[in-house]
Amino acid sequence: MRADGWAGVLLIGVAAAYYALAGRINDSALGDEFGATGLPVIYALLLAVIGLALIGQALLGRGRPGKPSELSRHALGRATGMFGIGAAYVALATWFGYFLMCAVTLAAVAWYHGARPNWRLAGYALAGAGAFVALFGWLLGIDLPGGLPGLLLES
Repeated sequence: MRADGWAGVLLIGVAAAYYALAGRINDSALGDEFGATGLPVIYALLLAVIGLALIGQALLGRGRPGKPSELSRHALGRATGMFGIGAAYVALATWFGYFLMCAVTLAAVAWYHGARPNWRLAGYALAGAGAFVALFGWLLGIDLPGGLPGLLLES
């Protein structure tokens, strides 16, 4: 099978894992008929459909055969870097808290896309994290991970 077929198989695996994790999301006070799991389930189904399309394309021999272009390699590298930043955020948010990890993630994404590390970038990251805390934590009343700083303040 061609590379896009294997990519489709991988994408279906990611979709299945995403679907399983979406089922573990708790409903919040803001929940409606659609529920907190509605959009993640739709995303999982769309990923599975795209995976099936890639497999079908590979089996029917459609698409461009041959080596991936430099552009697609570059795009894959960029996407992998963004995935790594997001994975680090998810893994560390419960330890270091939502505000800190949100600020670090905003700064990391901006830096990854070419922003120079300076006071302006730090201000942008802190203001953005504050805006997200205000929106999700205060306005919408969603429990945000406090992390170690929150645990120390509660003691």
